[in-house]
Parts: sequence; structure tokens; C-alpha cells
Amino acid sequence: MPAASSDSPTTSAALAAALDSLNDQQHALYDTVSDLASDSVEEATALALHQLLLQMDPQIGARWHWRDTRKVIRSLEVIKENGCLASELYAEQSASSSKPR
Repeated sequence: MPAASSDSPTTSAALAAALDSLNDQQHALYDTVSDLASDSVEEATALALHQLLLQMDPQIGARWHWRDTRKVIRSLEVIKENGCLASELYAEQSASSSKPR
């Protein structure tokens, strides 16, 4: 696994385990996900991105069709930006009590 940069968020245990399970090709795809534009992704890459999301966060990966590259890429970006799985983040947001305006 590549070394984390100093400006990256702390990685959750679940994300660390997911990252450890990736092969070199999947790591390379995960590292470049922020550089991808959803409207210019080839079909093979779109499928690989969805398979990556399914492997890392099956709960979120099951939400999106593999051709919905915008949502798949955004889910992977959320994981990368927050240092935890998207499903963990959504569960945390759902658990926090919301106050009326």
C-alpha cells in the first residue's frame, strides 16, 4: 500500500482492510480516480471502477449500476477524501441527530 500523504485524512480500519485487499492494478485505478471525468470513461474502465467499488464497499457498490460512472466515481472520491468507506460515513450521518432549523 502506498504511503499516505500528510494532507490525507486518517484512514479507518475498514478502509485500510479494503485497501489491503486490492491488487496493484486496482490500487493504480483507485489512485487515479480523482483525475477521471465520468463522461469520458471507456466501458472497460467503467466496469473496472464499479468492480473496485464493489470490492471496497459492497453496500455502496450495490446501489449503483456499473454504467452510472458519475455516481461510481463520486463514491470512490468520497472514500478517498474522507478516509473511510462511504457506507461508514452515511451510517454516521444517519445516526447523528438532526436539529430543526
